[in-house]
Amino acid sequence: MADQKIYELEDAMTPIEALKKRRDMIDFSGDLVDMNYLGIENGIGALPYPVGIAGPIDDVYVPLATTESALVASVNRGLKYMSGYEVDLEIEDNGITRAPAFKFETEDDAIKFIEFIECSYDEIKAVFDSGHLTMTDLQVVQGGVHVYLRFIADSSEAMGMNMITIAVDRVLNEFIISKSPVEIVDFVLSSNYCSDKKVSMLNIESGRGYKVSVSVRVPNPGLDLDRVKNVYEMKYVIGSKLAGCVTSNGHVSNIIAALFLAFGQDLGHVPDSSQAEFGLDIVEDDLVFTLEIHNLIVGYKGGGTDQNYVQQFFQFCKIGSKSELAELIAKVCLAGEISLFISLVEGTLAESHDRLRNRK
Repeated sequence: MADQKIYELEDAMTPIEALKKRRDMIDFSGDLVDMNYLGIENGIGALPYPVGIAGPIDDVYVPLATTESALVASVNRGLKYMSGYEVDLEIEDNGITRAPAFKFETEDDAIKFIEFIECSYDEIKAVFDSGHLTMTDLQVVQGGVHVYLRFIADSSEAMGMNMITIAVDRVLNEFIISKSPVEIVDFVLSSNYCSDKKVSMLNIESGRGYKVSVSVRVPNPGLDLDRVKNVYEMKYVIGSKLAGCVTSNGHVSNIIAALFLAFGQDLGHVPDSSQAEFGLDIVEDDLVFTLEIHNLIVGYKGGGTDQNYVQQFFQFCKIGSKSELAELIAKVCLAGEISLFISLVEGTLAESHDRLRNRK
């Protein structure tokens, strides 16, 4: 079968030879960019994607990959507002998580299992830890006959999801399943208690990845302060509450997606990484803008960061660690939030999008 032949190509050819042969087999003649990086299966190439720059911030320009007109211009305007003013930043690394789940015949069995886990922390950690992954905590929660373990780990410079998945699987197979004092009816390696690539109050409250708080105080650029207060209240306070928003911001996901694509990050983490609170205070007629990102999931090593263009962007932006990447992303997100907010106050949001989308 054709599908089987596509899978078998890798065994007989180099990845690049297989890529070219695969295109012939599916009769594809599209203008795709050949990949030197083949981190996916059945690859046929790579998509060219528009990339713009905004800034500078911290003496560097920032790449944003997007097809949305006005986004780069909006971020650029926000960075100009912030330029020359001190940006305060706090960052906390809460580690990466993976949460397997177990089912038991009775709640008493579940309780005995929890006692076993709590007494076996050191043994579990010994099996879990590897050269670049260290278990920092193990949380346990019971739901009737079900028990959930939330492994938390420091993954060094990697984002760490593959690493922690492999480590948890090793712990289950080499220790927990064989040593459990009670019969485990069933188990699953990953439950939604992680919660990976999803929005959850657990992650917002307990932390996952980086928690970054960033703020800047800028002079009022001639805005009516009563309208500033009204717009903030209508959109970010009352509007968010009526809609049932988990967090309140303008378009953090927009900027996260554009930066993740440029820096080779996992786009599946855009939803959880975009959970952020945008704040505004008025101090002596100055505007104090704040942004707190709860669960920023990024990596500096591994995955998509191995691509040549990502390494060039890291160098271009003077990024030498994943914490530095997280800090830059938070600052750029704040700039985008400031720009959108001011556009709403000025009433220029629609006009700007209409003007910039017709420049083709």
